[in-house]
Amino acid sequence: MRDFIYLRMVGNRFIKKFGGIRRDRAEEMRFWKKELERREETAREGFVFFNNHFAGFGASSVNEFRSLLGQMECEWTKTLKGSTA
Repeated sequence: MRDFIYLRMVGNRFIKKFGGIRRDRAEEMRFWKKELERREETAREGFVFFNNHFAGFGASSVNEFRSLLGQMECEWTKTLKGSTA
């Protein structure tokens, strides 16, 4: 058994404006959700990271993926309070 699975969801650099979803990547997220479920017997933990270039706003992509997994979404406005983002 592996200790963990690490997945980075990185998109194309053509996205220049961030703050909302700019490109629908739901099909890819569903693929990776199934792939991670298929491998859950072979790893103790899974780590999935999104950058802004994946769909336009990493925080929204995280929530979309968490929702696919049946997990609660994060409230990013509270996390980013006081930031300029």
